[in-house]
Amino acid sequence: MPGEKPKVTVTLEDENGARRYLSVDDNFLVKNGLDIGSVWTEDGNLSAE
Repeated sequence: MPGEKPKVTVTLEDENGARRYLSVDDNFLVKNGLDIGSVWTEDGNLSAE
């Protein structure tokens, strides 16, 4: 819709392989340096796989 921020679907996967899907603002991902294949751990560390 007009005026809304672009959103993307993000897949979260825990250590047991359980997946959850979220819709988040693309800007959030850009600000945090997240891209396709990025891994963001519970303690906030970011790494590329």
